[in-house]
Amino acid sequence: MNYKNFEFTSDHYIILSYEERYTRTTSGKSWKSKPDSTNRSVKTAENYTNYITAIPFFNRLGSCRAIWTYTYAGYLPTRITSTSPDGKDKIVRRFRFIPVSQILENAGWREKNVIENAIEWETVEAPSRGEIITFITKENSAEYEVRTHKWVG
Repeated sequence: MNYKNFEFTSDHYIILSYEERYTRTTSGKSWKSKPDSTNRSVKTAENYTNYITAIPFFNRLGSCRAIWTYTYAGYLPTRITSTSPDGKDKIVRRFRFIPVSQILENAGWREKNVIENAIEWETVEAPSRGEIITFITKENSAEYEVRTHKWVG
């Protein structure tokens, strides 16, 4: 793959990023089963492109690999695993693409404002309703029910 020429410019998708940071076990032979820290954020197409084009650079420093899968946006890298040069830390980043048209279909002005300014997100699996994504801004938040494509809070 030629990652240096990779470019994702579509503004038709919201890109959700989930980052997990791991350290070695006390024996140093394997990675901890649970991440030491996690971070959920909303990325722009430019941020996403920067992550992908940096893969060759980080691969030369330590190790960096991408897994490509089919998404709403096409065949794209959806998981990047990188290891620090000293081999003590590992970062796994996952990307999820949600069509903006699907999210804005039933959105009011408040939800549209939240989507435009979202910096973080959280997800909850509700037994009777399926997955609910909460988009978070500095001042506000809104909940989106994935299965029914409706805003619920």
